[in-house]
Amino acid sequence: MLSSFGKQGDRQAPSSPAVLEGEVSKQLLCRHLDVFRHAVLAEKIAGHDSLCDKVHSQKIIKQRFHVMSRPDISIVLLTWNRAPYLEICLKEMFSAFAPDLNREVILMDNCSTDATPEVLNHYSTLPNVRVIRNRKNIRLNAYKKLFSLARGRFVIEVDDDVLRFPQGFDKIFLDYFGSYPDYGYLALNVVQNEKTNGAKPDSSHYKDDIRGDKIVEEGPVGGWCSAFRSFHYRLVSPLLAFFTFSMSRGEDGVLSGIMHKIFRKRMGIIKNAVCLHATGPEYAREFGLLNREREKYMVSGLDELASRF
Repeated sequence: MLSSFGKQGDRQAPSSPAVLEGEVSKQLLCRHLDVFRHAVLAEKIAGHDSLCDKVHSQKIIKQRFHVMSRPDISIVLLTWNRAPYLEICLKEMFSAFAPDLNREVILMDNCSTDATPEVLNHYSTLPNVRVIRNRKNIRLNAYKKLFSLARGRFVIEVDDDVLRFPQGFDKIFLDYFGSYPDYGYLALNVVQNEKTNGAKPDSSHYKDDIRGDKIVEEGPVGGWCSAFRSFHYRLVSPLLAFFTFSMSRGEDGVLSGIMHKIFRKRMGIIKNAVCLHATGPEYAREFGLLNREREKYMVSGLDELASRF
């Protein structure tokens, strides 16, 4: 989705981390400055037990931010009228989960009129799975509601057109955030073939950041299968009231920009963990979704992109 698009892309990584330039006034940022100062203090307390014992540090954080006991990971997915994609996406996603992780899954239907409700019904009775159905299509602004419901320490956002995942992808995110604490927004790498570029820019936009056996391609990140710390999201959520998410300015571009602008966190792609992000007209044609994709872009006033479908 969003601040820019690739040739085939449905979701394109933002071309620059300075998403917030000119968007949020200095006065607005100052209004929340005390919150951010408390955030830094709490983060230091949580990460350095030498300051105080672990139990006491957790107590301070809970008192200050009202943090309840929660899952390690929240996996969230927003869908609308993509039942053929969704059926495959959910089957592959659930089968790729790492064992023995404390996770929750939140699936939000943005008022679909196709077979999406039937697909979601198959998962609605599973443990730690919540299915939410919006009464009207609130488009990408539904992500604000979806992210606010997530209780995990980390939030993994999954697009409904991701049709293949690396095994244990949820644990991969946890491991990489442990090794790359200076990163605030990470995404899986994508398949790039004759059908799709996966909405990822070309290699000239990236540089490898190698740490032990791990490699992150530092550079633009899209929301196809991406993750961030819920701690940071809760702190900046008041700012999101000033943003309207759209196909030209999506949640992935805004959040990665916020991570960089406010928390000085970097962004990148996990090089050796690859998913299939089936974006573009070839997959839409194969799954009978060309009209749906055209409508998505036309409603957003992106006629040039709509014409590609």
